[in-house]
Amino acid sequence: MTSNLHNQLETLKVQTLNYKLYTNIQILESWCCSISMNQIKTLLIAGCSYKTLIFQFCDNPKLLVSLIEETYIVSSISQKVQSSEVLIGNSKGTIKIFQKNGINSCRYLIKSKEHKGLITQFILTKDEQLLISSSIDGKIKFWNSTQLINCIQTIDCNLDGVLGISLNQSENQLISCGKQSKIVVIQKSNINQLWFISQEIQVQSYGYRLSFIQDYAFTYQPFYIDKLEIYQSNQDNLLYNKINEVNVKKCYMDCLFPQIFIKNKSLLINKMGNLIYIFQIKDLTEIVQVQIIDFNTYNIHGSVSDDGDFLFTWDDNTDLITIRKLKEV
Repeated sequence: MTSNLHNQLETLKVQTLNYKLYTNIQILESWCCSISMNQIKTLLIAGCSYKTLIFQFCDNPKLLVSLIEETYIVSSISQKVQSSEVLIGNSKGTIKIFQKNGINSCRYLIKSKEHKGLITQFILTKDEQLLISSSIDGKIKFWNSTQLINCIQTIDCNLDGVLGISLNQSENQLISCGKQSKIVVIQKSNINQLWFISQEIQVQSYGYRLSFIQDYAFTYQPFYIDKLEIYQSNQDNLLYNKINEVNVKKCYMDCLFPQIFIKNKSLLINKMGNLIYIFQIKDLTEIVQVQIIDFNTYNIHGSVSDDGDFLFTWDDNTDLITIRKLKEV
């Protein structure tokens, strides 16, 4: 990266948006690995140790349901928009679907055990027919999201554990990272609709999180390196190359807090150790750091609402789910 571009990125750190404290939820369980809010912002679901907790979302959130999750920690949660179904992944690799019936009643519908290790992430396509799951077992699986009886396809990325995945807006490319020093690009075939590995990008260090920020551009956070990297597809050969990088603080990292890009606000949420960085991405060369939240611990898990208005975090210093609301400043 040129010194001029570096200086440009440094001088653009002007705060225009900020997540401000809204409310807290006291958690009695020892750990909270996954948090999800429904699209209409009425229900907040948290995977806390061996339970799934469902809260009514308001100024003073109220616990509605507590579901026991056997003897395995809840690691991933995803809520459907077009139905009342919720997907739960746990530390053993089991995926369950349960249905919310009314305000405080739930029932399990389907259970599948094809992954051999902790579920790290879920992605649902826009029509909610396809579910993509990633796992510490090194596999990415593609499912009919309404059945989960047999997966449609399995891809082994040879990453020694898949730690992060992201799907582009056109839903024809998936990127993944893990415990090997490479990013794996997976393409959807126009012929048979199956997925195949189209590129392996060799990187300086393995990483825990990455996210598409344009249809053919993404950000990647390598482990214990003080740069957030930006990649873009070359128009000539359609292969990805690093085109930019932004300074971040070198910190220890872990998984289960995915990198999240909020398209309608052009905001990128990037966890780096004990810090959460909020970037505003105006274009691929104009990336503005608008906020850093320091938790004084790297044990942070969380997510954002679909529209980016709320940021949800849990950390082991406070044992609280902290809810912050986006404000213009």
